[in-house]
Amino acid sequence: MADVKQSASYERGARILKAIGIRPRDRPQSFPGLPPEQADDVQRKLTEFCVGDTWAARARNIDLKTRRLLTIAALVCRAKSAR
Repeated sequence: MADVKQSASYERGARILKAIGIRPRDRPQSFPGLPPEQADDVQRKLTEFCVGDTWAARARNIDLKTRRLLTIAALVCRAKSAR
């Protein structure tokens, strides 16, 4: 995956992940249940779209700490409503 030129969204996502202490996974072993070529694609899409486009682009006026707290609160509320 390192030899492929990454998009701007991927680079933004990688910066956000690094800022919150998570390293983007760049090895097929990250998803042992998938074939290596699919595992690479899944990781790229998670970093690019979920983090790079959503966290980095849409909530620019909300600081990173607040975004993290809102995400945790939303996940807790969703888990409680599923019971």
